[in-house]
Amino acid sequence: MGLSLVRPLEARIASAEKERAVVEQLPVVERLAFLGTNVGYWVVAAMMVVWHYTLGASEHGWPCSLDQLGDFCHAVCFGRVGGIPAVPALLMVAVATASTAMHTAQMRLCPTCLFTAAQVKWCHEPRTVAALRKLDVSCVLVVLVAGGSCVGWVNAVGFLAYVFPLHVLSIFARLRGHGRAYLHLHGLWHLGSAYGIYRMLKPP
Repeated sequence: MGLSLVRPLEARIASAEKERAVVEQLPVVERLAFLGTNVGYWVVAAMMVVWHYTLGASEHGWPCSLDQLGDFCHAVCFGRVGGIPAVPALLMVAVATASTAMHTAQMRLCPTCLFTAAQVKWCHEPRTVAALRKLDVSCVLVVLVAGGSCVGWVNAVGFLAYVFPLHVLSIFARLRGHGRAYLHLHGLWHLGSAYGIYRMLKPP
């Protein structure tokens, strides 16, 4: 059983090693432009925090009516903990942070002016990239679950279904070593999924 758990991890690290070789062949400008596509998540996160404090935690209709899914929906959509923004706003901050961190490490762009040489080396390690990728995907799934609890599962999936093929194609491009195609496809996924999440959780 131990070997069965180790092998998938080794496979992910080997894939990340291959990915590193592909990334290093891409111009830094292109990698920075790709990293910049994460701005969509940060814009949506900022808008949600502003909405929460502008509309108020008890404002009806953001993004569900109280009789739609009951107390759980109310807690997810409007809940506060000691003045902290509503759960969806916090989740979007988590998504933006996880995606930016993962792609910074993946693109080998950890800033040497902020970290020591040892920290930068750790940031660029395939094992680090693999762990951050798992965190990134987990955050998106949690947002989808939270959105589904507010607007309904069919609607939540529908908001992202039209851009999900870009994500799938970007994975194929990455696994086959097509670095530039991966940047284009996954960058479009960032922007499209940010817009989908915005539509999912925006006030009416």
